[in-house]
Amino acid sequence: MPAKPGVTIALVLVVGVLSVFYYTTYSACTHNAQQRARFVAGIESASGSTVRLADVMGFAWDKIRIAQGFKPAGKVTSCPLGWDWSADERQRLISAGLLTVIAFFKDGQPVEVIDVSGEDVRFEDLKDEYSGDEAVFAVGPQESGTPRFVLKKTETE
Repeated sequence: MPAKPGVTIALVLVVGVLSVFYYTTYSACTHNAQQRARFVAGIESASGSTVRLADVMGFAWDKIRIAQGFKPAGKVTSCPLGWDWSADERQRLISAGLLTVIAFFKDGQPVEVIDVSGEDVRFEDLKDEYSGDEAVFAVGPQESGTPRFVLKKTETE
């Protein structure tokens, strides 16, 4: 038996609480970074042609809403240790009007929300929401500067 069981118990509790916090934060941050990377890679591979967003994302959805220049109310999410954007990077994008939030829905319920930098992707000719069949965009690369890709709404077949 340790000489000071109270200290041992307190240490175990602190380690346990920190482990739960960091695991939860790590999971959320890395998931968001992975979904953003999947989205940007899908756009990148379609450069010069069209992209059907339903084919890019790896989950089922039937409606999408896109908000450019998104300014969240409240505390800005921060991901430590390079797991995703830091609070400073996220705040920089918000202040510059470059945060785009894309919400995916299935049967009226949200299934995924990703955020994308306006330095990577900008949408043009947007309406409030699209069905999975309507979310087809022409992908045009920028010759220089930002964003890297401009997505313009095209007519669906």
